[in-house]
This record gives sequence, C-alpha cells and structure tokens, in this order.
Amino acid sequence: MTVTQRRRPVPLLPTTIFLLFLFAAPIGSEEIQFSRGQALYIPVYSHIFIGNREMSFNLSANLSIRNTDPDQSLTITSVRYYDSDGKLVKEYLADPKPLKPMGSAYFFIPASDTSGGWGANFIVTWSSRIAVNTPIIECVMTGIKGSHSLSFITRGKPIRENTP
Repeated sequence: MTVTQRRRPVPLLPTTIFLLFLFAAPIGSEEIQFSRGQALYIPVYSHIFIGNREMSFNLSANLSIRNTDPDQSLTITSVRYYDSDGKLVKEYLADPKPLKPMGSAYFFIPASDTSGGWGANFIVTWSSRIAVNTPIIECVMTGIKGSHSLSFITRGKPIRENTP
C-alpha cells in the first residue's frame, strides 16, 4: 500500500445486520416444551466483584416464576435457596403454592442479604397433574452504587424431570 492509498472502511450497518442474522436463532425456532413437573437450577448473584481490587457490589435478587400455560394450573412444590458451598440457606415455601394459568409468583432477596455468597442458587420444583407448557423461571438481579446501576437476568435450567 502506498502512502496516498487509503483503506476502504467496512460498512458497519450491513456487517452488523449480517452478524445478527448469522448468530441469532431463527424466530419461532424454539419448540414448545410440555412436562408434568421439573426441578430447575437458577444461578443467583447476590454480589459480584468489580474493579481491580475485588470490590463487592451487592445486588438484590428477584426470582420470578411464570406459568406460561393459558389453560392449566401448576403447583410450585419448593423454592430452595443455597449458598456457594451448596448448603441450604432458606426454604421459601412452607406449603405448595398453586399457580393459575398465566399466573406468576416472585421471591425476593434484598441486596443487604449476602448469605448466599457469590455462587448462590435456587432450586425450584414444580408439578402438574397433566402435561403443561413449562414455566419460565428467571432471576433478575439489580443493584445501585453511587451513580452506577447494574441489572441482569439468569434463566432456570432443568436438572430433573419430575413425574408426580
């Protein structure tokens, strides 16, 4: 390349669109899943480390359980919160909790509660008398420190299929 020649810039917008189509899942490609019950693992980040000095940033955690079936109820049978060492910190349900069609339930951990540690998690179990659309179970973590705020979501991963 001579001194007078310039590199031609790559068009940013077409390249970005191409990459989005290349790596994005096709719309509607997710199959509808049915089950009579499951146990799900949901990661919880009650605090994370930031900066060069491992400064702790405490986060509140909002566990959300959403029945996605428009016709059938399901029952949340347990919501267990475990710490980084796998020790049970708290069982959130004394009795099973019914969830009506399209209904939701949530469980809250305040930012001041760091009992779970950096590797905390929920194990949620649910059941239904017939096969239903599997619920969406997510944990939304949020935090504010000074003028900085942070939020992100983790999604539950099925670890066991339960047959009531």
